[in-house]
Amino acid sequence: MGLIAAPIIFLVALRMGSTDSLPGVTFDAAPVLAKATGRQVTGSQPVSLTPTWDQGKDLYAPPWTGMVTAVDAAAGKPLKSGDTVAAINAVRRIAYATKTPFYRTIASGDTGPDVESLNEMLLGLGYMDALPSDPTRATYATSIGIRDMAKALGVPTATTTFDPAWVVWLPSSPFTPATLELVAGEQAPSPGSAIAAGQSTLTSATLAAANQGTLELDPSAKWVVIVNDKSFAIDASKQAVATDALADLTAVLPQPSSSDGGGANIGRGGPGGANTTSGIVQRATPLDAAAMPSTAVMTGEHGQLCAWLPDGKAYRAVDVTVADARAGITDVTGGIEPGEQLLANPGQVLAAPQCP
Repeated sequence: MGLIAAPIIFLVALRMGSTDSLPGVTFDAAPVLAKATGRQVTGSQPVSLTPTWDQGKDLYAPPWTGMVTAVDAAAGKPLKSGDTVAAINAVRRIAYATKTPFYRTIASGDTGPDVESLNEMLLGLGYMDALPSDPTRATYATSIGIRDMAKALGVPTATTTFDPAWVVWLPSSPFTPATLELVAGEQAPSPGSAIAAGQSTLTSATLAAANQGTLELDPSAKWVVIVNDKSFAIDASKQAVATDALADLTAVLPQPSSSDGGGANIGRGGPGGANTTSGIVQRATPLDAAAMPSTAVMTGEHGQLCAWLPDGKAYRAVDVTVADARAGITDVTGGIEPGEQLLANPGQVLAAPQCP
């Protein structure tokens, strides 16, 4: 009996001096290993883009009489100072951006701000060599410039008196008409009537999540919004299209009509409204990331994130940064390389799964 009891006592002592667990490991659940998969993260999010427009100015007919015999201007075609707008009774009428519109005939000896604008225009068109010592006065040189200008425009009778009907005043140069109300063969529009509507200017374009959620953009990253297959830079801090990209964005957005809104700002619609445009926001440069089960990512006391890699018979934590997450898969950067094995269920396996 003593011979049998001695081996049993020895085995019990041996069992009490041993351990059934690896460091940091419990056996409440079986460890599950997963392989990290390489993935490029774009952070794509559907958005609605809401533009704000500054309403364009109109062009008005000077004191015309007769028939429109030719039309040179066109909607969408920029007009610069000196360009021909149309011909009335076969006399060319040009566009020009002067300080003040012309409203009267001007002859030698006349004075005023409009005379100064005339002298500057004649100089700019090459019909004068220099401005008069007093630019606000019409001089002999002004008369010669008027004569040469009239001849170039096709005025049938030689004249040294300026006719304001020769010039369509431009509020700026260049000026791009969005619409044009001139048709060859029709009577010339009455003085003061609108003959062209200027294109509206895009002043801002704000972004909002298409699903009425929160649009989250990492301000440290560069982002773009894709509209009609073209990309435009974003100011992430303002959640809006970057100011220097607005001119390019204008080309892919429909011009607003005056019925879209009143005052200086038109075309300002809320998310999902008639004035919004759909787009996709994404990183300008995709991130190279490792995809893993979301259950593999743990947190620490100070909010740090980590994943656990096999290390011999135990596991070690490596810091990670979450780049994206969806449908139970988390994309991380740093610490994990694509192809590496990692612990998919640290919360069930580790005695202390919190990040150190």
